Amino acid sequence: MGASSPVQVMADVLAAIAATADLNAFWTVDADGAMAEARRAEAAWRRPGARTPPLLGVPVAVKDLFDTAGLRTTYGSSFFREHVPTADAAAVAALRRAGAIVVGKTATHEFAYGLTTVNPHFGPTRNPHDRTRVVGGSSGGSAAAVAAGLVPIALGSDTSCSSRLPPSWTGCVGFRPTHDTISLAGAMPLAPSLDTVGPIAATVADVRLLAEVLWRGSPGPLLAPRPSPLPGRPTSRRRPVRVGVVEGWAVELAPAVRRAITTAVDALTADGCQVDIAEIDGYTTAHEIFGPVMLPEAAHVHRRLGFWPDRAASYGADVATRLRLADGITLADYLDANAARRALRSTMARAFDEIDIVLTPSSAMTAPPIEGCDEPMHLGRPVPIRDLVLPFHVVAALCGCPAITLPVGQDDDGLPTSVMLSAASGRDHHVLAVAERLESALGAVHRSTQRTTETR
Repeated sequence: MGASSPVQVMADVLAAIAATADLNAFWTVDADGAMAEARRAEAAWRRPGARTPPLLGVPVAVKDLFDTAGLRTTYGSSFFREHVPTADAAAVAALRRAGAIVVGKTATHEFAYGLTTVNPHFGPTRNPHDRTRVVGGSSGGSAAAVAAGLVPIALGSDTSCSSRLPPSWTGCVGFRPTHDTISLAGAMPLAPSLDTVGPIAATVADVRLLAEVLWRGSPGPLLAPRPSPLPGRPTSRRRPVRVGVVEGWAVELAPAVRRAITTAVDALTADGCQVDIAEIDGYTTAHEIFGPVMLPEAAHVHRRLGFWPDRAASYGADVATRLRLADGITLADYLDANAARRALRSTMARAFDEIDIVLTPSSAMTAPPIEGCDEPMHLGRPVPIRDLVLPFHVVAALCGCPAITLPVGQDDDGLPTSVMLSAASGRDHHVLAVAERLESALGAVHRSTQRTTETR
């Protein structure tokens, strides 16, 4: 984030949002409030010798799952279409204390319960790379806003993959911190044992900055300090970062996704990392226990709200279907799934004794078309979108691990491809550091390729 006049930056941001209304990234824009805050930030910015907060004057988009005082917050639901909270969510308050300016509220799947941000009450959010494509869910509006260059940083959330999938399909960076390290007070829950705040930005450095502001603003446990020496570059006294690549997925990967993995492996290897295949029992089948954990928790939230099943007709069809599925899950099913979850956590702890970082795809394909997105065509046949996405993401969610997605290239249609890095719980700074190394290495490869092309 570079230094510039906060007032001019805000004017440019508001103009850009208005010019890209067809994306449906923002549902509510606080133009007057944002400009007033920008003028206050500019006065502070110009004051000689003044100490300024880290995000002074920086525009931020907030997923419409987080309460914002005096600004409409719908949670993506018709039940809350005109809801205006009286207090900020804890994460929003932390951003404001750091000097960030909330520009508006961004689109989400209904109650954050879906993978597409195709919302039956507010319409679909469109991919900046191709308006006919989805952005992923449920933090789709925040990812679209960053990917389109409307704001440099955005606040999302993540239960199964919601702050990682949308950035991977729109070409920006999305991060899931270690579970329970950033306060979710004032955010509508989906499945509490899985929910996290999810920073989204254009670069890993900006994601780190946003995450650190949120960590400082939360009363949760302190994270491990920044890595020293791991994961620095290897020397005679430092071992290389050990990266394990997971293979053997039940769903076949699209060619562009396979290329992204190969590109990331080559870049990390060239940068001094030790990259090998990782054989981790249960990793590629963990999605089978995810539903029996998540579905009952989500249904319990909606029963406590008093909406389910009494007002079932007011839900979108896809969310209503998931809540009905939850009604068929018994207490024994939930307890068995959580026992399997504990076993998976033990397996991952042992795996992270041997490796530092797990590398996987973020999805089996690039962003599918909005039409038919619940079961898009994949390699010539329709496949449920959950099967194309959830297997890659749910281990981090079930185990509370930090994970980050970042862009690696594009498919033949110009749609972004991404990879995901994850680390042991509490090793957030390590996964961010390796992501920065990968981002830098990929940039060096791109610049080298560009120079070669230009000399031909």
